[in-house]
Amino acid sequence: MSTEPILLVPKALRNSLGEEGAEALVGLINQANAGGRKFMEEFVSERFEKRLMEETGKLRLELKEETGKLRLEIKEETGKLWIAIAELRAEMHAGFMGIQEQFKDVYKEIAKLHAAISDVHKSISVQTRWMIGTTIAAVFPIYLALFKLVFAVK
Repeated sequence: MSTEPILLVPKALRNSLGEEGAEALVGLINQANAGGRKFMEEFVSERFEKRLMEETGKLRLELKEETGKLRLEIKEETGKLWIAIAELRAEMHAGFMGIQEQFKDVYKEIAKLHAAISDVHKSISVQTRWMIGTTIAAVFPIYLALFKLVFAVK
């Protein structure tokens, strides 16, 4: 709608009303037009605000519902995750127990090997003593005879 005042009044109406009457009529029509425009703007603005409030309320309600659903889903998934973590921990604990048992067996084998090495070391030590003793016993008479020869000659 135009905000410009109505400028043309038909000649027959102008003649009937006169110049002042025509100007008064134009003023009246312009006032009515401005009042109608103001009423229409307020009416449309109120309807827009009302509609905006309705839609915003619907949106908030929908957002609240969806947020609630998401929270529930997150709780469910978190619960599943904790169960999976607990199962994994149990599996890991069982695996570690198996590894510990294997280490016990390895330690037993190492202890057996250590004992066997110790026995071999003792056996070698005893054999070495016997060999040194036998060698000394075998060589001693020869050195004794040489000693007697060397010192008896003089």
